[in-house]
This record gives sequence, C-alpha cells and structure tokens, in this order.
Amino acid sequence: MDEGAFLEETLAFLASIGLRANGKKFELNVFFDASGAVTDAYGQTATVIRLYITHERWSVIAQTPNKMTTIVARADGVKIMEDELGIAKQVKKLADVGARFREIERALGVEMPRVAFVRNTNIKGAKKAVDAWVATL
Repeated sequence: MDEGAFLEETLAFLASIGLRANGKKFELNVFFDASGAVTDAYGQTATVIRLYITHERWSVIAQTPNKMTTIVARADGVKIMEDELGIAKQVKKLADVGARFREIERALGVEMPRVAFVRNTNIKGAKKAVDAWVATL
C-alpha cells in the first residue's frame, strides 16, 4: 500500500469513530491500564493496552507482566514485533483493534476499565468521540 492509501485508510477509521482529522498533523493515543490508573506511564509489571495513531503509522501494544504483543503498521505493511499473547494475527488493519478488543482483553486475562483511560490527541473534539467509541468496545 502506498503512503496516500495508508493515510486514507487511517482517516477513514478515525471518521468511523467520529473524528475528523486533517492532513498529516494528527496524533491519537488511547491507553488502558487494568489497574484503572489514568496515566500513560507504565512499567514492566503493568497490564495495559495502548493504541497509537498518526498519519505515518498505527500501533497496538498489549502487555502483561510476563507477556507482550506489539503490532506496528505503516504504508509498507503490518509488522508483528512480538506476539507472546498470540493475538497479533487477528489484527490486520486498524479497524480490527476495536473489533478484537475483547479478544485482546481475554488474552491479557483482564477487562479494561472503560471510564478510566487516557486519551491524548491534537484532534479537535476528540474527547467526546473517543469516549463514545471506547464505550462500544
């Protein structure tokens, strides 16, 4: 896939969850910590899910104290950096993250709090849209 197609697919996902991002100046970071901590700082002993989206890439990290899965996608494809949780093959595109969120939770052995999470972004109006999307997971 070329960079333009990758950007269009990313923008389409963001639009599907109610976000309007323009051009190449957007960033969205959604971070869940099983402890309910509202922070995006975590260590080796945390159980977390992190979704990070920019115009150039998107990534998912799912981690327990003992296992980790890291998926990174760019225009040149989806790369599985590590998959100790055995969930990476189900996430082929950005839209799969939401669709497979409960499977990711099961692999982690937790249910992430839907009210206590971090959303960092420079996309205008994102708080309401991201909160609504998270409630559907």
